[in-house]
Amino acid sequence: MVEDVDSDRDGFTDLNESIDLNTIDPEKHLEHVKSTFSILDAIGDEPISPQELQKVFRALGDNASIEDCKRMISDFDFNGDGLVSFEAFKLMMIRISQRNLES
Repeated sequence: MVEDVDSDRDGFTDLNESIDLNTIDPEKHLEHVKSTFSILDAIGDEPISPQELQKVFRALGDNASIEDCKRMISDFDFNGDGLVSFEAFKLMMIRISQRNLES
């Protein structure tokens, strides 16, 4: 799934590659969202925790603190549990895509 849109073949999908998904059919887009979510959900227990997000950032060479990750998650933590569910992640991806289309 990631390979389908990973144009620079770095093993990750950046924002521009995600935006390109808007030209792909909805089923393929959903598969990409699921694949991206599973990368962030390192434990595989469904919600993404600040610790899992930090682990991904560190693997990418970013030194994001747990507090940084908590702030990022809080934007899409619709039920206030400090985690990002798959449904919230899908909404986040839709909002990002819409913002990019509007600009």
